[in-house]
Amino acid sequence: MDTIFPSNSPLDDYDDASLWKAFKDGNKIAFESLYRRFFKALLKTGLLICNRKELVMDCIHDLFVDLWKSRNNLAVPYSVRAYLASSLRRRIIRCLARTVNSTYMVTGEKNVSESPEEVLVATQMRHKREYYLLRAFDCLTRRQKEAIFLKFFVNLDYSEISYRMSISKESVYNLISKAIDNLRIELSSTPLRDLNVI
Repeated sequence: MDTIFPSNSPLDDYDDASLWKAFKDGNKIAFESLYRRFFKALLKTGLLICNRKELVMDCIHDLFVDLWKSRNNLAVPYSVRAYLASSLRRRIIRCLARTVNSTYMVTGEKNVSESPEEVLVATQMRHKREYYLLRAFDCLTRRQKEAIFLKFFVNLDYSEISYRMSISKESVYNLISKAIDNLRIELSSTPLRDLNVI
């Protein structure tokens, strides 16, 4: 997506909020300026969550496509940078969750002759599971989130996580243990409490 944009525009010197307002009004140059301004930072943020660069870039692209489509319904965020980073994080989480679910459906025991009704129910359950997991995940600290993703989504071992986060291996153990405890507490009052998802 970044390759189709001009190298510069007369709006590049505008502050974030002004660019956002212009983008909401349908100004494509402002929209392109926002993309260029935040792409590298978003890519860096995304790669902290998932080391699959192509997936992260796809999520950034899809995020901006959806922003353009829904621009009329968007508010002006207090921090454009924080809003975009949070939106990207959620999008990557959903993408990774779908990947995990798809892997399970391929490798797990499954009736290949499922009825349309059974497929619908399974899809609804997956969406509900993703919703509650995302909500619980938002209650973690930034470092807990990073450790959980590196461990369970990127599949790094504790030594690799220690190096990636510049902390001791013991600190990684503590971060992940505390994060899992917090997730269990948050999920204990949801329909997922009996599904042993954590």
